[in-house]
Amino acid sequence: MRSIIIVGGTGRIGSTVAAHLLSLHPDVQVTVTGRDRSRGLRLVSELGERARFKAVDREDARALRSLIDGAALVIHAAGPFQGSDPTVLESAIDCRVRYLDIADELLFAQKARALSSRAAERGVCALVNGGVFPGLSNVMAGLLAETALVESMSFSYFIAGSGGSGPAVMASTFILGTVPATEFVAGQRVERRAFTGGQALSFLPPVGRRTCYFLELPEVTSCFETYRIPNVVARFGTSPGLWNHATRWVCTLFRPWLADRRRVASFVAPLLPLIRIVDRFVGAAIAIEVEAEFRDGQRRRLRYAHQDTLASIGAAVVAQAEELLQDRVAPGVLWPEEGIRDKKLHLLSATQGGTFEFVRNRNKSHIE
Repeated sequence: MRSIIIVGGTGRIGSTVAAHLLSLHPDVQVTVTGRDRSRGLRLVSELGERARFKAVDREDARALRSLIDGAALVIHAAGPFQGSDPTVLESAIDCRVRYLDIADELLFAQKARALSSRAAERGVCALVNGGVFPGLSNVMAGLLAETALVESMSFSYFIAGSGGSGPAVMASTFILGTVPATEFVAGQRVERRAFTGGQALSFLPPVGRRTCYFLELPEVTSCFETYRIPNVVARFGTSPGLWNHATRWVCTLFRPWLADRRRVASFVAPLLPLIRIVDRFVGAAIAIEVEAEFRDGQRRRLRYAHQDTLASIGAAVVAQAEELLQDRVAPGVLWPEEGIRDKKLHLLSATQGGTFEFVRNRNKSHIE
């Protein structure tokens, strides 16, 4: 029976991924890690006899190596990733174990990619910035970019409320709100203020028309570097709409506090009861739109929506894990758009349970 380790597996995203893996792969045993033993034991009792719990700190390299050694795959889901080091990846490389993370920070990914030569030498296959966005969205962009020369690429995202996520994801959003968002314009990096530059567009149902704002996301840089696209930008929005503006104000007023990942958790915790109440009214839907304008003037879009954000993350991560488990990813530390080769086949698996659509427009006049 193959062993899969999920670091941070007792969180909302980690536990969702564990449940998906166990339901789809009867030959897999999953070990979830965390620092709260009672929470971990409750979770594995719910997951069933093929689930195990181990109390491990993600920064404890020695304990990580002891746990990871001999596993088929380690999934790093212990956010927030801002300000942290790729200790889990280093341990995976030492133990020659496949690696996947759901990091949403560029600096963390760059630190991880600096280990690519070492991973390749030891035959370790690793994907960084997995998940939905980044992750699934990178593969969508890659599918478009590998058809013809792209002049501009735009990523647009929406999540209703918190999407059912836990405090780590909320903390990450606040941290991202304190840093400038990267946009590439004519091949030059330009900084935009987070949660400004609102742009309205129509997503697939059940989301519909929403307004999205600049946000610092690593796929902007990864797609620029991978495909040399001169113009790349990402925007994100949530509901209720007031939350976008409130996040900008809060991140401006409390920037020094919220920029510290060790402090931001104390800010998020008191807000969670309010966030859960709002979630009951706005739902947990997610939507993605990736649009490419090609140098011949044509535009193409890939669109995706799911009524349950956590379920969509679970499906995407399991599909990415499958790429690694089937040895379809080359050794090294790669972005999803680099490592996943058969993008069409991958997207069929990663978008299960949601709606996926391809739109082709011959000129700008046909774009909403």
